[in-house]
Amino acid sequence: MLATATKNQPVAEFESAKARWLPVKAKLAAMESYLKALRTVVAFEAASDFERKGPRLAHMRAAIAAAFPDGPPRRGLAALIEKAEGELEDFHAVVADERDRFQIAVQAESTRIGERLQPAHLAATQDIAAALETLTRAIAAADAIRAEFASSAPEPTSALLPDVTAELRQSRLDVWNSSAASWARRLREMRILP
Repeated sequence: MLATATKNQPVAEFESAKARWLPVKAKLAAMESYLKALRTVVAFEAASDFERKGPRLAHMRAAIAAAFPDGPPRRGLAALIEKAEGELEDFHAVVADERDRFQIAVQAESTRIGERLQPAHLAATQDIAAALETLTRAIAAADAIRAEFASSAPEPTSALLPDVTAELRQSRLDVWNSSAASWARRLREMRILP
């Protein structure tokens, strides 16, 4: 088992792991594609002449033509498939090892970048919280003015005092089931906000 990522793993290690992983990943895809193409040839050859010429197997003809531009192998398909399966099975150990190394490097690099950006993210989050508090007070003030009008004027509404807060109710921190209040609770549970 490979060691776990450390938060100080250098960027060079990530780039090195990436440089090793990408060719392995490409080779794996090519090996799988070749094996699939061989199996497609077998399936195509098993079809009747009528089916092979018909539109139903056009996708198979296209796949075979793409995989084998000079024409598919006509003999020894079973041996070719067996060989390709064996090589693919053997290659899976290399794939697993390089994938693990790459994932550890990805974790370490993501941690390094996250630690660098965390203070700015926290400041932006606190700015959002402060803006929501200001917005909540402004919405409450506008609603209070309209409520005072509704309780003292002969008619409950006026074109002079339109409802300017209806769309913003989900932005109020003082309404328990609003999106903003839910956001603030979630961030307090995560200990991002006090």
